[in-house]
Amino acid sequence: MAFGDTITITINSVAKVLNKINQDAYSSEYLLRESTGEYSMNIRHSRDKVLVNGFPLERHNLTLKQTIYAVPNTSPAITRQISTTLVADRTDVQATALLFDVGFVGFLTSTNMGKALNWES
Repeated sequence: MAFGDTITITINSVAKVLNKINQDAYSSEYLLRESTGEYSMNIRHSRDKVLVNGFPLERHNLTLKQTIYAVPNTSPAITRQISTTLVADRTDVQATALLFDVGFVGFLTSTNMGKALNWES
């Protein structure tokens, strides 16, 4: 099943609806342009050429990017980007890989992301 023609990302309690602008065999691109900036999201899938246990590793990558446009004589442009990539052996059980991925995403709380932004490790 594919992602829909729109994806909604909620930032600071504001829903941002990104529209699908491109879809290739194993990827999709979404975009929302606003007067002060834009949001883009890419969803990509690939298989490595290197074999593990006789099978290629599969990569599933999701990237969200925000660009805040520059205001002349006031502020420069700002770009933010976050992504996650799940790399799994093709023989991996999908349900187990999903639990692993959801566990990691659950770790990405505001507290933990704040620590990361503060260079804590």
